[in-house]
Amino acid sequence: MRTALAGLKTQVQVAMQATDATMRDAALAQILSAVDQSARLVQQLLTVSRLDSSVRPVTTAWMPVEERLRDLLAAVGGVPAPERVAFAPALTTLEIRMDADLFDLAMRNLIEDALLMTPPDGGITWDAALGADGGVTLSITDDEPGIAAAERALVKAIVVRLAENLTARYPR
Repeated sequence: MRTALAGLKTQVQVAMQATDATMRDAALAQILSAVDQSARLVQQLLTVSRLDSSVRPVTTAWMPVEERLRDLLAAVGGVPAPERVAFAPALTTLEIRMDADLFDLAMRNLIEDALLMTPPDGGITWDAALGADGGVTLSITDDEPGIAAAERALVKAIVVRLAENLTARYPR
């Protein structure tokens, strides 16, 4: 959050010191983007905080995965043209039993990242695989540039830590 706010402050300073309209407009566009990203991050933090509350009971229910993903995609907005989003046949009849709020949190994050990072002419594909233990692995692939090699270890550590915390808190 600090990084987002620092970037926002820098762009405000650039806009204030701009000597021409082009420079000012570019800085203002960056400010708008940073505000949107900060609002998204704050919403995610509030959702995680609510879900992590020890007061909240875990409730699981069976849900149709493809339908839920389509609903989340529509709710997020900025939905790309239908031909840019594909749902693999494995999702057509797939239902999973899970806490709906936790599912929505994880999938909304993936959807928002894919929409944000995929070029306008790029595609997004959802798929699923059933594991030998009966667990389901959902995957999303997109045409975004990806995570820089230097940052992959850090991102992987964060994802692993989150998965371990969720698994400990909400065992199967």
